Amino acid sequence: MFIQERVDKADFDALVLGWSMGIEPDLYEIFHSSQTNPYQLNFVGFKNEKADDLIIKIRREYNHEKQVEYCHSLHEIIAAEQPYTFLYVSQWTAVLDKRIVIRETDPLGEVIYKKITPTKTGTYTFHFNKWIKLPEAPSFALEG
Repeated sequence: MFIQERVDKADFDALVLGWSMGIEPDLYEIFHSSQTNPYQLNFVGFKNEKADDLIIKIRREYNHEKQVEYCHSLHEIIAAEQPYTFLYVSQWTAVLDKRIVIRETDPLGEVIYKKITPTKTGTYTFHFNKWIKLPEAPSFALEG
């Protein structure tokens, strides 16, 4: 009700909400100028032509290094203009049983087990359909 009656109608002076995004979030709906109409996610009315251009470039770029460069430039604009005051980024602790592993098959159809490792942001990608619990903790070869 609050979203419909206040946020969607831009009937607020200040607002505290939270976001949850993946490792490669698409900021188009939140920061692109075209998304400032009622019932769209850029409800703070942020408009910046350079930011719009970078958001489109990020979406179209397949070269990871170039995409990161564009993201850094976009984040510099957002930090300078402060359409939002970012209060915090949550941290969490995960405890995983060493016997739980990712079960996959190689190109020859052989079953292989992989260690579950955190993403770049320290969280985990939960592919529960690939996770299994073995009777004993496996030993993995050292990487590197």
